[in-house]
Amino acid sequence: MEVLHPGDLVFGIDGRQRRVIAETPVQRDRPCFELVIHEQTIVADAAHEWVTLASELHPLKTTEQIANSVFATSIPAAGVADFGPAKPLQLDPYVLGVCLVMGQPKDRSKFTGWDLELYANMQLIGYTLDEAGYRVSQIRERRDVINALIPESGRRIPPSFMAGSFNQRMALVEGIMDGAGGTGPTVGEDDLPFLADFLALAASCGLGPRIVRGYRKKHGRGWYVYIQSRHHRCSRRTAGKPHKRDERQRYEVTRITRVPSVPVKCIQVEGGTYCITPAYIPTHNSMVLLTDPLEQVWVEHIRCQQDKIPDAFPEDIKAAIKENPLRWGYSEGWALHLRRTLTRLGETIERAHRMFPLIDPDVDWNEKKSTFTFSSGFKYQFGHCKDRNDHNNYLGQQYTHLGFDELIEFNKDQYDFICSRNRTGDRVLRLMLKKRSASNPKLTKAKGEDIQLDDPGWVKKYFVDPAPKGNVILRKKVVLKSGEVVYHRRLYLPATLYDNPDPDFVRQYEIELRTKPKHIQEAYLFGRWDSVIGSFFEDAWNPDIHICRPFKIPQHWPVFRALDWGYQTEGCLGYYALDKEQDILYKFWECVFKKKPVTYFVDTILKPFEVANKLWSPFGGSLVYGPADTQIWEERGESAKSKYQEFVTAGVDWCYADKKSRADNAQRVHERLMGHENFTRPPRLVLFANCASTRQVLPAMQTNPNDATEPAKGGFDHPYDETSYACAYAHGRILEAPNYKGRVVEKDDEEPEDASRGSFGYWQG
Repeated sequence: MEVLHPGDLVFGIDGRQRRVIAETPVQRDRPCFELVIHEQTIVADAAHEWVTLASELHPLKTTEQIANSVFATSIPAAGVADFGPAKPLQLDPYVLGVCLVMGQPKDRSKFTGWDLELYANMQLIGYTLDEAGYRVSQIRERRDVINALIPESGRRIPPSFMAGSFNQRMALVEGIMDGAGGTGPTVGEDDLPFLADFLALAASCGLGPRIVRGYRKKHGRGWYVYIQSRHHRCSRRTAGKPHKRDERQRYEVTRITRVPSVPVKCIQVEGGTYCITPAYIPTHNSMVLLTDPLEQVWVEHIRCQQDKIPDAFPEDIKAAIKENPLRWGYSEGWALHLRRTLTRLGETIERAHRMFPLIDPDVDWNEKKSTFTFSSGFKYQFGHCKDRNDHNNYLGQQYTHLGFDELIEFNKDQYDFICSRNRTGDRVLRLMLKKRSASNPKLTKAKGEDIQLDDPGWVKKYFVDPAPKGNVILRKKVVLKSGEVVYHRRLYLPATLYDNPDPDFVRQYEIELRTKPKHIQEAYLFGRWDSVIGSFFEDAWNPDIHICRPFKIPQHWPVFRALDWGYQTEGCLGYYALDKEQDILYKFWECVFKKKPVTYFVDTILKPFEVANKLWSPFGGSLVYGPADTQIWEERGESAKSKYQEFVTAGVDWCYADKKSRADNAQRVHERLMGHENFTRPPRLVLFANCASTRQVLPAMQTNPNDATEPAKGGFDHPYDETSYACAYAHGRILEAPNYKGRVVEKDDEEPEDASRGSFGYWQG
């Protein structure tokens, strides 16, 4: 472990190469345990973490927890090591394997005995066996190379062959097995280095080997490698019996004891797990620098120690560290890690208690303030925002790092306010200010918790919608008072279950999720933010069938509009077309507005859209009709007109929206969303892709905590309310085109059909 440093490569549990991204200094006087795993002896720190197989799926356990457990502990087997594509080798690996075992010491190309099947195998790969004497055969080709690769004494497997492709390494294993009669070579103590090479080779191929000492028939007493399945090419070499399992499943911890302390250090690798020992036994990250703030902790320690600055640091940070040394205990660095409720921080704080002492043995924990203080003075605080105004608790603070865990649980104003505290006067840390958030596309509520959100879809709108595929830096231009132009940047990094480097975990979790409803599968398997778990319409909403590309609305379809009025808060105007043959209601255009008087609203939004789509008459005003929020009929004094009267004066008429029961309207929406009859036909409510606000709000509507039969009210729910008015209006009502108060245009008044009439969904205003 002492030779591993950031940038070096190790193997992960899946067999792929993983880069070391962080390390701690060598720690001394730490409690240590000696573990025997698959005949391999390992000394590990008591707080070191292992991926184990238990009743749960791959839970993490520390070495000390394994030692104190009364149950047997097993480590999941690692996958086949990936050394990349085939390498240009000096000799065929199968030939090298045979010569390593059967070759005579004076001339490794000569074998004692004559084997017709081995002769045939050699011919298949381009080599020839000649009869060199009585019961002696010799390879004709590349004898000088064979003897150069395998010395007379101290035979070893050349490193270039150990790092070949999977097929090259497996061919080498088969050659060694064939050369030893199909069971692997038995050696004395002088040849144990060669046997160790063979152990590592077989382990890299996923064969689960272990070194055993004992007696074997026809081989005598000695050391040999025992693998769990038979791998050879010669069919007659079957003296050894394979293990009862064709594939290994796990490594059992057969013994664990407390031992005197030895120097230890921790590393962090990409993907979490890495393999140790020649047998490729998987272990886990030691939780060092798993979270971003620890980079700042590291920098502050370097400033206090005035030690060598790592070359990997950016030049501006290296220069700032040199110019600004720091006294121990005087760091201004302060990280804040947030969850919406305090109870959800329990596991995170427990992991921090295991991790932070490995980084700084003198780190101090203040239970009352939920804060760790490192030797440099850097503070790491855990906080929450359970109540709506709890973000005011952080007023006046300066945080160099902000971390939001499960960001979807927070309100947007909480996020914005706390992010405004991301500041410092420190000349080094001001170069490292960061805000980091992590979240699933779901909202879960624990028992006894009442988390209220103004807009459950704000995370999707802010981070995901601008670049749904992610990995795109979004920049917002900011002009300072001085005239300087700077840019505020944000980035969405998508992830799915299949990004997890542990194939066994992925398989088991996928099996579990595939039994769940489709919307849960979409969210957890593929990270789809359109599938909001826990929402009122979670079982009904499916973006694949409820959203369509805009198309030209047929003229014989009835058209109407709906309105949820708002002035101080947002309002929403939506236009709908009804396919009467299939009873499908299409929402083809919408507009969200705020603080617009009725006349201005009609002149700048409603009328231009209807004129462009041939829904407006220059003589009589709007040709369509529909439900509106009943508040537009409210009287405003004896002389002032109501908003409805202002609409009528401007040429726009409305009818009362059905607001008698929010639960009934929600049922109408739900029935239309579920109208696909088990996916045998289109659903009865479909949104055009340009109706962005409804697409965001509808699937995110939360359930009223006091009444499970209706969505929660409040926040940005206006697109939903307007849609519910439309569904209630279309329910049981006979609509005819163009649907002006339900009347049909007289035949004598009809104009010749205009092929260019309207575009419904293409018009963008």
